[in-house]
Amino acid sequence: TKQDHQKAIKYFKMSSEQGNVDAQFNLGAMYFSGMGIDVDYGAALQYFTLAGHQGHIRSLFNLAQMHINGLGTVQSCPIAVKLFKSVSERGPWARALSTAHRDYLRGDYHTAFVKYSRAADQGYELAQSNAAWMLEREIGYESTDKNDVALLHLQRAAVQGNVDAHRVIGDHYYYGLTKAPNFEEAAKHYTLAGEQKNAHANFNLGFMHQHGIGLPFDLHLAKRFYDLALESSPEAYIPVQLALFGLQVHTLYLQLKDYYEPWQDGTKASKKQKATPKSEQENKDGAAAGSGTTPSSGSSQPGDAGRVSWEDVLLLVACGLFAVLIFFRSQGVRNR
Repeated sequence: TKQDHQKAIKYFKMSSEQGNVDAQFNLGAMYFSGMGIDVDYGAALQYFTLAGHQGHIRSLFNLAQMHINGLGTVQSCPIAVKLFKSVSERGPWARALSTAHRDYLRGDYHTAFVKYSRAADQGYELAQSNAAWMLEREIGYESTDKNDVALLHLQRAAVQGNVDAHRVIGDHYYYGLTKAPNFEEAAKHYTLAGEQKNAHANFNLGFMHQHGIGLPFDLHLAKRFYDLALESSPEAYIPVQLALFGLQVHTLYLQLKDYYEPWQDGTKASKKQKATPKSEQENKDGAAAGSGTTPSSGSSQPGDAGRVSWEDVLLLVACGLFAVLIFFRSQGVRNR
């Protein structure tokens, strides 16, 4: 047929709107080179990006070239490097990842781990996260330094943008899997993951704020992070609802404690003030009579300070029942 660039562009656009990756790439190439149309680097970047999202290797390579030369976009070497790396990971030399996965499914865990480790050392983010996962569960590799090696792989994966790697690194610091627990460092990595909508990380941040572990004690921020966890993943509904219920109990307990303690301290102080003059008077009377006196029945006895009173028990029971009532009432209002 006779060459007709205008018809080609027309049909490529129709196919592109239906998600055809080759049509998107060809449109990008035509806009980039000005084939049958004026050169438009912005449009070329748009179509290469659409094709690149579907894993089109040549589109990813062209995007990297455009970013490194500042064509149709702001020049950015870091973005270009990521795109070039993405291209390299899609070559035939990356088949080791597929063979490692097949070995794992066959139950040959040691061979799978070795292949993942080699690919991880070559910079493959997926291999780094998979190797760390196997190390943490002692699958295919058992050694006393497994947590150290897993942390190394996770740190490399996190640098390449693996969000969940930050969350797992936070777990390493929180539980002290490699060194002593470092709650501040754990909070740092949970925050990095939470900013990328990681539900597990946001839940952990809520827990740390609720109990003041590595972060300031703040029940309002705790609720905020629990809510963010639910927004990030509907699957977190049950654990988040349980955490919010516990948060209500915690809040009510602190409110009742703030009310009850000053009253209790004031009552003990008044008793002590009344007992002091009486004991002094008894001592004076005993000294004047020259005979010993018996302790007053109203004086405090040793050991009373550390004893749990029935009022404390009753207060805690009432606190729990009231929190349950508030929780189910709020659920009923939401369902309406």
